[in-house]
Amino acid sequence: MIRQSRSNRRRGFWLIELMMVIGLLAAFGMVSIVVFRMSSRATFTAGQTLEAAQRFDQAVRMLRTDVMGSSSIKADGASSVELQSPDGPVVWQIRPDGWLIRRQGRDETRWERMPADLRFETGAARLTVIVPTAGGAEDRLTLTSAVMSAKEGK
Repeated sequence: MIRQSRSNRRRGFWLIELMMVIGLLAAFGMVSIVVFRMSSRATFTAGQTLEAAQRFDQAVRMLRTDVMGSSSIKADGASSVELQSPDGPVVWQIRPDGWLIRRQGRDETRWERMPADLRFETGAARLTVIVPTAGGAEDRLTLTSAVMSAKEGK
């Protein structure tokens, strides 16, 4: 009879063992939730960064086309520039709220969330777009007017 009672006791789990297993499952669950949130946030941030780079590239392509065919480049401070194109004046403006705006006649194109502190510099037949980067450095993109360069070369 003693044998049966000992063997019956060894077949089940102790309450403390079950509580330990539940505690370990809870800890693994918490860690997995944190990892999932971090990966979701990284995916979202990467998507936003890619979208911002694509918007900036699209704006620069259009600006490059405007500058190439312009016969004059006039800056109105560091945030606005007027290009004289065969189809009339084209005005590019950088607003403090991060919008980059292109106006030609009644047409207006807007790009939102451009890099902070984006600005223009002009010189001779060139327009330079200055893009501040992390750490206080600057990237410079210089665009040259083919029309103005040809006039200067004559």
